[in-house]
Amino acid sequence: MSDDYLIEYCSPTLASIKCASMFSCRIKDEYELGQWVLSHNRRFAENGLGMITLYIRNGRALIFLFRFSALRSLLEKQDVKEFLSRYGYPMEKGCLFACLQHLKQRFLPGHPFPDEIGIFLGYPLDDVEGFVHNRGKNFKAAGLWKVYGDVERSMDSFRKMKRCRTEYSRRWKEGKEDIYEMAVTG
Repeated sequence: MSDDYLIEYCSPTLASIKCASMFSCRIKDEYELGQWVLSHNRRFAENGLGMITLYIRNGRALIFLFRFSALRSLLEKQDVKEFLSRYGYPMEKGCLFACLQHLKQRFLPGHPFPDEIGIFLGYPLDDVEGFVHNRGKNFKAAGLWKVYGDVERSMDSFRKMKRCRTEYSRRWKEGKEDIYEMAVTG
């Protein structure tokens, strides 16, 4: 596993701009992947970050990096609770780990792709609801996600995340910082 994936796909989460990010990657060895995730979890914990593997299938893994406090706060919002409860998520207070476990189960074979993952990635609720309702069609704009609500707000977010990714890539290529130094504490 390479930390390049974290820079490419997760820099807005490392920078504390976004509550979570995910990426898919090829893996050769599940044990090696598990050790990589465990090692990062030990070091990222001091920055308020956690990492889980959502699934491993056909030589690919889906990795989810998240900020504990930001994701916990998001999941405690009443409108988010109501939305996720429709998908069977346990929405009592302090439900972060139970919700992540339920999300992992939604990735099991035989289940449709969990479109509600947009909530966990910090996408606006109106965009996630719009995506689900319209089955991915009839969107107003598209970037990092399909926009059904406030286009200007989402476009501002897209620009901010692109700048972050560019800056983190530049810093990473310079090699002066390791991944943990680049992870904002919070």
